[in-house]
Amino acid sequence: MSNLPKIVTQVVLSGTKVLGRAFYEAGRQAYKNTQYKPAEAATGEEGASAVDKDGNTNSTTTAGLTRSLKMTLSEAQLILNVKDEDSLDKIKANYEHLFAANSPPKPDPDAPPPVSTPATAKAKRAAAKNIQTLHSHYLQSKVFRALERIESEHALWAQLADGETPSSSEAPVDGDASASTTSWSAADGTSSTTPPPTDKKP
Repeated sequence: MSNLPKIVTQVVLSGTKVLGRAFYEAGRQAYKNTQYKPAEAATGEEGASAVDKDGNTNSTTTAGLTRSLKMTLSEAQLILNVKDEDSLDKIKANYEHLFAANSPPKPDPDAPPPVSTPATAKAKRAAAKNIQTLHSHYLQSKVFRALERIESEHALWAQLADGETPSSSEAPVDGDASASTTSWSAADGTSSTTPPPTDKKP
């Protein structure tokens, strides 16, 4: 019984040492994370071009597109269900299909005007409770942003193919009309798409 305080003290001391080491390592890792700069890691040395995990050679500009549009290229491809090798026509066809699938239903022009009686109003309220919403402005905006991201990437690669060297400062910011010529109206759920200009010189 006389050894019990000594054993408890040893357990407390060893537990304190383990916790102290764990907190110390967590603090070191947190400090390393705050010092990490992804732009420098992507390019290596200043002015050098690196190949990122998707095989993109100008990863700094691609990272600029991702930051400004808040969506990665792979995320945009997942949303539109397309691959790298798919043509822009197939991408736009998938966009149109998904955008229309999430649009609110159009009113029937041949339907007679509703007659408001207490019985029909009660039936409408009961039917409205049972019907799920089949459209989503949130999903429409996600589909729209995915197309915008892919079009921006295509415009970037067209610039690189023409021999231009876009910098990360040329990455489009939200609302930049020159970055993508796709426009969307949330009020009526319509969109219009035109291909981005590829002959624009900086």
